[in-house]
Amino acid sequence: MKKVFIIGLLVLGFNLHSNAQTKFSVQGGLNLMQMKASAMGLSIEFDADAALNLGVIADFKGTDNFNLRSGLLYNGNSSSLTFDGEKQKTTVNYLSVPLLGRFKVSEGLYAIAGPQLSFLLSAKERYDGETDSDLKDAIKSTSFSGLFGAEYQFSDRFRLGINYTAGLSNIAKQRLFDTDDVGKVRFNGFNFNIGVSF
Repeated sequence: MKKVFIIGLLVLGFNLHSNAQTKFSVQGGLNLMQMKASAMGLSIEFDADAALNLGVIADFKGTDNFNLRSGLLYNGNSSSLTFDGEKQKTTVNYLSVPLLGRFKVSEGLYAIAGPQLSFLLSAKERYDGETDSDLKDAIKSTSFSGLFGAEYQFSDRFRLGINYTAGLSNIAKQRLFDTDDVGKVRFNGFNFNIGVSF
């Protein structure tokens, strides 16, 4: 995973060197992601829990109405299910690389859409009164999702955004529900963020 992080930093560094008009910002906020698991006709939807998103964003120079955006983001996905008074909480953390189109809708208001590739950092499960158990072996190392949303640019330095992330790939690597079916697991939900340019 260190290699992925270093490669990402090198890519951003190259873009900064090759295009001085690339605009960089730091971004942070909250994810409210809901996990849905299904196998053999059974389906369970977990409740969305708050988790952190944080990273560096690069806005590449385009026209007055359109530009491309990428970056490196830490994305926490946390979801829980309460059954018979016991709470099961699953947390899956990723390093995400989005490639987004940013479209100007009106003065200060922008629409954002595009794909996002994520690399697994950690996966844990916790039951009430118990310590975390590692789920990393049960989760695929990469995840692919689609992202769309909107942001408002208050000034050259400050913006607020909301996105919806739709999981497009199955992240399950092991069987679910004690069946022979590997099943499907996806995270879908909302991302709220604040961006500050520098």
